[in-house]
Amino acid sequence: MSAFTPANGLRYGLLALPLAFVLLPLYVVLPNYYAREFGVALGVLGAILLGTRLLDAVLDPFLGRWIDRLFAHSAKAVLVASSAAGLFLAVAFALLFLPPTRSPQALLWWAGLMLTIAYVAFSVINIAYQAWAARLGGTPLQRSRIVAWRESSIGVVVLRTRTVPRDGQHGVRGDCGLGKPDLPSAR
Repeated sequence: MSAFTPANGLRYGLLALPLAFVLLPLYVVLPNYYAREFGVALGVLGAILLGTRLLDAVLDPFLGRWIDRLFAHSAKAVLVASSAAGLFLAVAFALLFLPPTRSPQALLWWAGLMLTIAYVAFSVINIAYQAWAARLGGTPLQRSRIVAWRESSIGVVVLRTRTVPRDGQHGVRGDCGLGKPDLPSAR
C-alpha cells in the first residue's frame, strides 16, 4: 500500500460524518417526539429501540459475510448495495417522523418496523465502510491511522451535537432530546 496521506485520511474520514449524523436523531430526538406528539411512553419506546438494536446485532455477522462476498465480487457491487441501503435508510428515517397512523398499537409496530429497516440499512453501509478500511491494508500503524481518521470524524459529530445552541431556536438541541426540538407536527 502506498503512503496513506493526511488528504486520503480526511477524504476517508469525512464519509463517517453523515453516518454519525443519521443515528443521533434516533436516540436524541425520536423518544421526545413520540412521547410529545403521540403520547408513547418513553419506557415502551426504549424497549422498541433496544429490541430493534438487538435484532440488528444478531443480523450484523450475516451482513458482514454478505459484504465480504460483495467485495470479493467487485467494489462496484458494494457501492450498489450501499447506495440501495442508503435509500432504504433515508426512507425509513423520514417515515419514522411522519408515520401514517396515530393509533397507539399500530404506531408502535410502525416504529419497530421503520427502526429495523433503518438499523439494518445503516449496518450495511457501516460494515461496508469499515471493511473498506481493512481492505486498504498496510502496516498495523497505517491501519490504525485509517481508523483514527474515521473515529475522529465521528467524534466531531458527537462534540458538535453537545455544543449546539440551547435556546431552541436552531432546531435540534444538544440536551439529549429533553428540550422541545423544532420538528414538524404530525397533527
